Amino acid sequence: MRSLARAKLLAVAIATITSGAVLAPSPAQSTTKLPIASVKPVTDMHHGTAYVDPYRHFENIKDKEVATWMRAHSGHAHSMLGRIEGRTQVLNSIQKFEDAASSRVVGVTRAPNGRVFYQRRGAAENQFKLYVKDPGADERILVDPEQWQKRTGKPHAINYFTPSPDGRYVAYGLSKAGSEDAVLHIIDTQTAQAVGKPIERAQFGGIDWTPDSKGLHFNRLQALAKNAKQIEKFQRSQIYYLGLGRDAPTSKPVFGMNQPGVKMTPAEIPFIGLSNDGKWAFGFVVNGVQREQAAYFAKQADVLAGIANWTRVVDYSDEVTGLVYSRDTLFMKSHKGASRSKVLAMSVLKPGMVNAVEVVPAGERVVTNIGAAKDALYVEMRDGNTKKLF
Repeated sequence: MRSLARAKLLAVAIATITSGAVLAPSPAQSTTKLPIASVKPVTDMHHGTAYVDPYRHFENIKDKEVATWMRAHSGHAHSMLGRIEGRTQVLNSIQKFEDAASSRVVGVTRAPNGRVFYQRRGAAENQFKLYVKDPGADERILVDPEQWQKRTGKPHAINYFTPSPDGRYVAYGLSKAGSEDAVLHIIDTQTAQAVGKPIERAQFGGIDWTPDSKGLHFNRLQALAKNAKQIEKFQRSQIYYLGLGRDAPTSKPVFGMNQPGVKMTPAEIPFIGLSNDGKWAFGFVVNGVQREQAAYFAKQADVLAGIANWTRVVDYSDEVTGLVYSRDTLFMKSHKGASRSKVLAMSVLKPGMVNAVEVVPAGERVVTNIGAAKDALYVEMRDGNTKKLF
């Protein structure tokens, strides 16, 4: 349906253009004198290198010269676009085909018991809603942001959601008024009732449930002092553990800065993952938009007890961009010395990159992703423009 719609839209656009409906600007318009942006160089020094920005002053949109330039060019652009015959027809066609889909579904997640969670937004709806569906049953709405808007007068949106392993609970982030400052909520899927109180400063989410579904870990930003700089908002975040039935004040940090064995800078962001066999906990550290990660591990029981002593097993210099676990083994996708990436394996019982071995050496194909299941390690590779699973 979508491919056919876009094909029709393209045909309309081509017909409009080839029919001569697109008008060229008249000589009067093409020679219209528009204000020319003035050049006012500003030089910044970064690590001994000079960077010149000739239009830094355009960041001040309240400046009279800048405002005049923007109004003149905006008016000229709208005048030119408004002269294109058939433009309304094309826009109406776009709207028609976009509205042809009854709804959009994203984030489909299946629990081991067959229960399925997903977000869906109807063609006439402004926000995605969170649904749950059991095998052979009708879907049910768990979270409806539009109902929150009716109660509070402010629009809300779902930032993320993660079901518990048994499918009984869902942890989700909800933000209001386009802020993306997510508040963490937990809901019982059987009763559709909230579990515990909402937890603020959970913008990054990073939800990871315990294998028994009795608790979860999440990333929480620090509470800023009144005189703190805004730049500090996303620094020094920590991973907290929260047992179900307890409120946020009883949760405690288990991974991040100042945790035993962990060395992090304030700007680095921690996340955590627990192995399904109940043996290990893995701490991951993300540095901004850098693809490479650092990784730690500890005994899962020690983490849940709040007495973990973390061991760092992967550094940024190892150029690891993906990690999965199976049967006491950590599998890693790395591009160190391999422009198309390779897959390494490290025993958690004998940690250290010096003990890692290649299980999928670098080759002509590009290793794009790895995943671990009970039966095997799955490796996704790109061969030309085609992806294959091995």
